[in-house]
Amino acid sequence: MNSTQFRPEWRADFIEQVARKRYVVFIGAGASASCKNDAGHSPPTWGELLLECAARLADSNTRTTANQLIHSGEYLLAAEHIYASYRRLGLLTDLWRLIEEKVDGPKNARHLPSNVYKQLLRLEPDVVVTTNFDRIFERATGGNDNFTVFTWVKKSGQQVTLADRIRAGDPVLIKIHGCMSEASSITLTRSLYAITRREGADTFAAVKALCMTRPVLFVGYRLADPDIQLLLEDSGVGTYFHAGHYLITEEQPTEAHARALESSFGIHVHYYPKGAHEELPLILEDLANKVDSWHASRRLP
Repeated sequence: MNSTQFRPEWRADFIEQVARKRYVVFIGAGASASCKNDAGHSPPTWGELLLECAARLADSNTRTTANQLIHSGEYLLAAEHIYASYRRLGLLTDLWRLIEEKVDGPKNARHLPSNVYKQLLRLEPDVVVTTNFDRIFERATGGNDNFTVFTWVKKSGQQVTLADRIRAGDPVLIKIHGCMSEASSITLTRSLYAITRREGADTFAAVKALCMTRPVLFVGYRLADPDIQLLLEDSGVGTYFHAGHYLITEEQPTEAHARALESSFGIHVHYYPKGAHEELPLILEDLANKVDSWHASRRLP
């Protein structure tokens, strides 16, 4: 396989915006797929996570319905069904603990950042948005306070808002579907997502404003993932900045799908082969190298 064939033709204006830190990066589950813990385990995909959650349900009919929905690709309906089943049994705490163990790793063997995160940090983003529940990005930054973490939940007594931090130019990590450190913020289903949009309107408004005025780099999303569908519906991508966004995805999209994303949202889709997770950090490294070259060219006499 000729690895270089999967390098995107990055637009010059996109490279400049990344170099000037005037862009937004979205991190999806695929970015965590290459991360492992000391036991050699990686975070699950959407489908794998739902199957794990369904397997813990005692009622066989409930499990069968969940598995059928998952195998047919109806992830949001499956999540709705699983969430309702755990809630009915009074086992939501067990569900959150299971999800935390799977996406973040057991307490004594957390998932560690892969080269994907190393290359993302080379791009020095100031605004990072993730739909992941895990804390891998925080570990990638050394667990320091470089990035202020926001979810959609308004904390009691919170004085500084997301918009305040962005105006100040401070690096922010926006976990729009919640974080495992705050179980009440976890957004697993479409109905819960409707609640987050309503109660976290300020956060979503700030994200939308960013996506309407800056180019966006999507990393770790599959075109069939419900995350990307919800994001594109609500983020404002393509509303004004109608070209120059990039989505790096696993598996080649159909020509019609790629054309629809470009014409509707201004998103250029670039793919790497299914299962070839080693390609993703190389693609990001290619972009980081081009950004370095842009900076070098500005330092010439």
